[in-house]
Amino acid sequence: MDYLYRVREAVIYIEDHIQRKLTIDDVAAKVGYSKFHFQRLFHHASRQTLGQYILSRKLTEAAMQLWEEQSKVVEIAYAYGFESHETFSRAFKNRFGMSPYAFKSGGKFPNHLLKNRLELDYLSHINDDVIGSIEVVNLGELNLRGYKAESVQTKDIHQAWRKLLLKLSGHDESKVAKYGLIQYSEIDELELNYSYLAATTIDGFDEEEDEEVCVIPPSKYVVFDHKGNADRLPLTYQYIYGTWFSQNPYRLVESYDFEYYDESFSTASGRDSLIRIFIPVNDLVMNGE
Repeated sequence: MDYLYRVREAVIYIEDHIQRKLTIDDVAAKVGYSKFHFQRLFHHASRQTLGQYILSRKLTEAAMQLWEEQSKVVEIAYAYGFESHETFSRAFKNRFGMSPYAFKSGGKFPNHLLKNRLELDYLSHINDDVIGSIEVVNLGELNLRGYKAESVQTKDIHQAWRKLLLKLSGHDESKVAKYGLIQYSEIDELELNYSYLAATTIDGFDEEEDEEVCVIPPSKYVVFDHKGNADRLPLTYQYIYGTWFSQNPYRLVESYDFEYYDESFSTASGRDSLIRIFIPVNDLVMNGE
């Protein structure tokens, strides 16, 4: 997919000039395309417009600078090429749900909405048909029971799953619904802090001492299908939080999401293996309230 390398070349140019006022003419000329051709190419490859990407990256870098250096909002606005601090403030609030002033004074930062720069492995991932259907569903209360990973390191998450699967041995494990519950902390920092629970709703087991119980209230969810290797889930999450939510009329309302594994999932990680990702949402209030 040679065109992905052209998009990557454009991204490098954008990142090198992120504090300039960039135009489609500048970027397209850099990679040797007409602006009309390149705008379509970029949208096809990244599932967002060039303007959306540039704006989200500028806001992400501005937010990180506000947090780390406590610079003045007006200084940040002009440093990243915004025409005024009012324009910057509106764009910041539209993306992150709070003004830069509220964020700077210690508001809870929605770090999952930070936009990572586009990398080749991510572009290849979302162009390889690994993100399937997207739907909105309503679910009732979920009562989950399982094992919490000691940390979010891969080895500890795998250990939590091994303990759960051992408990389910003797049952047809492939037919038992299983959940990977991710619970995000409310610590106000740029690092994404979360815990992981490998769980099921199945009854009829004696509760063990090291098990944890979690009750999830009824909610509306946007559901994404991830196809293939589970190791590439972080790239799908990057698309969901970094791109999809900025383009659709839903607001994240809870401090968790979960992965759902049923008989469609295969540990062999073949192309037909399916993991469903449930993100709790509310409809966005369009008048800004």
